[in-house]
Amino acid sequence: MRPAATVGAGALILAMSACGGSLPRAPAEDAASGQQREGRALYGDHCRGCHDGAGGSGAVLSPRLLASHFDAGSLYAYIELAMPYDDPGSLGPAAYWAITAYLISDRGLARLTEPLAEGSASAIRLRVRPDG
Repeated sequence: MRPAATVGAGALILAMSACGGSLPRAPAEDAASGQQREGRALYGDHCRGCHDGAGGSGAVLSPRLLASHFDAGSLYAYIELAMPYDDPGSLGPAAYWAITAYLISDRGLARLTEPLAEGSASAIRLRVRPDG
């Protein structure tokens, strides 16, 4: 014999399904946020030591420095061509797009609502906020 709570929950699910309803779900992470989250992890693994670490060999990636590339496509092209310094081009396109998306978002240079990709990157202008 089933406990009353189990029967009640099952009846609720059946009733909602029958009338086209659905159970509430946690909001799914959108693709742009997922790419930025992946970029953050990749940046931590491959970039942070030189660019954010004490005594690191790379320049601090300030909004002004990054925005000197004008658009997301130009920034991506530079990162893919030159980074990581000791093994340029070694990460693969998806990793470079993710790192670029993370930097753009994290430094407040543009709001990305779609994953960053070759077809759209040149249209995304990098702008420094007045306080940046």
